[in-house]
Amino acid sequence: MHYFTKWIEAEALATITEKLGIPRTIITDNGTQFQGKFKWFYANFQIALTQSLVKTPQTNG
Repeated sequence: MHYFTKWIEAEALATITEKLGIPRTIITDNGTQFQGKFKWFYANFQIALTQSLVKTPQTNG
């Protein structure tokens, strides 16, 4: 994602050579859509849920 314009670019790959896995951390912006019902999912797969501050979007990646 471009930092200033927030423009997202995606590129198609001919082959995938890396092994895909489960993320270790999910960073959200204090939204409730990733909380509540998903707590069992985070616990079972040992995923840390971290919330970023609204005024610091640079922590989102």
